[in-house]
Amino acid sequence: KVEGTKHFKNEDGTDVADWGDYEFTVVLQRHEGDGWKTVEEVTVDNENRKFAFDLSQQAYTVPGVSSYQIFEKEGDYEGVFYDNVWHTFSVVVADNDMDGSLEIVSVYSEHTDKEFEQINGIWEVEVSFTNTQHVTAPALAVIDVQKILTNLSESPKVSLSGYTFGLYTDAACTIPVTTEIN
Repeated sequence: KVEGTKHFKNEDGTDVADWGDYEFTVVLQRHEGDGWKTVEEVTVDNENRKFAFDLSQQAYTVPGVSSYQIFEKEGDYEGVFYDNVWHTFSVVVADNDMDGSLEIVSVYSEHTDKEFEQINGIWEVEVSFTNTQHVTAPALAVIDVQKILTNLSESPKVSLSGYTFGLYTDAACTIPVTTEIN
């Protein structure tokens, strides 16, 4: 049995408490002679953040090693950075007791060299995926500015029409400003 947990975090590392309608898909694949074949896909959502794959239904017809990989299918939610880890593990099948039937004798991780444990006759493989939600909406700032021109000469020829006002972050960036003449 392969079990796992889906984590969804804010960009500051805190858990997203309510995922809303977000759903994520975790995929289990088995390597066969002509490539990777999908065994099962599981949807994880706000209500059920855990997933499991039952390997007892896999047919092992010859002794040897079967390779598996588990990954999260990348979706198209804006601002979500998907976990790109691929968990790989191997299942070793043999007829150690020479009774003519094949049994799983070992399950190990190919990329961590970890041997998984058999608990009450079930091989436990634990994996997890963590996505991060980043804010993508633009920020809005309202800055009230008042420009006062004092006509010290009291000349009737002084006008605001020759001035340009703007908000500058550097020499190349100007944010236009609406001017009201009172």
